[in-house]
Amino acid sequence: MITGYAVISGNPTDAPEIPTSLAHHQQCFEHVPALLTADRAFFTLDNHQLAHDLRIGSVALPRQGPLDARQREERHRVAFRRAYRWRAGIEGRISVLKRRFGLDRCRYHGEAGMERWVGWGLLAHNLRQISRSVAFRSAM
Repeated sequence: MITGYAVISGNPTDAPEIPTSLAHHQQCFEHVPALLTADRAFFTLDNHQLAHDLRIGSVALPRQGPLDARQREERHRVAFRRAYRWRAGIEGRISVLKRRFGLDRCRYHGEAGMERWVGWGLLAHNLRQISRSVAFRSAM
C-alpha cells in the first residue's frame, strides 16, 4: 500500500524528502519504520543521523563517492544488502504503477491536474492491493 505521495514542481534534490516521509510515517502508524532505504540521491549526513536518532532498526542509505573501510564494511553487512535489495523491488512497483495505472503519462493539465492524476492512480493501486489481500485471505 502506498500511504503518502507528493507531486513536487521542478526537479529538486531528493534528500530533503526523507524527514518529511519519516514524519508522515510516524503520523500514520504511530511509530518509526523498521527499515529505511533509498537510493544514493537521498543520502546526507543529516538524514543518516536522523535515522540513527529515531532508532530505525535497519538503514540502507548508500553514500555517493568513494568509501572508506568502515563504510565499505557497513555496506557488506547482511542487513544492509537485504534492505537494499528490498529497495530494488520498489522499482518494480514503480514500473507497475506506470504500466497498469497510467502514471507514465498525465492526461490532465497543470499541477492540480498532475496531483489528481497521480492520486487516482495510487487510489486504484491501493484498491487492487486491498482486493488481492482480501481474496488471498478468503482462499485460505
